[in-house]
Amino acid sequence: ETSPPPKKRRRPIEHLGFLGCRFCDDTRKVFRLLGHKLRRIRDVHDLAIHGVPNVGNEELALLAPFLNGNSTLRSLDLTGTTFDAQAIEGVDRFFRRNSSLERLVLGENQCVGDEGV
Repeated sequence: ETSPPPKKRRRPIEHLGFLGCRFCDDTRKVFRLLGHKLRRIRDVHDLAIHGVPNVGNEELALLAPFLNGNSTLRSLDLTGTTFDAQAIEGVDRFFRRNSSLERLVLGENQCVGDEGV
């Protein structure tokens, strides 16, 4: 009997970008799956969700478990999203514990306001 070939080791995903994506499925469904999958990836350094329509409070809440458990993210681009200050409270732990974060982009989000900043 021959043994199965050894599994190839996956390279870590360091940069993940969804720039202007128009998802075929419901955005919430996509973010639910994305949030679940990302929790297993520990070495993400850059995450860009730039210009993706319909990314609001619920979608950010679905990413909260990943963000709150991440300590390696250096850049987070949420340009064009529509979440508000209440949604930011759900990822408060991320902002308090992630000392790696160097770049946060919240441009073109009219809902964040002074409270969120």
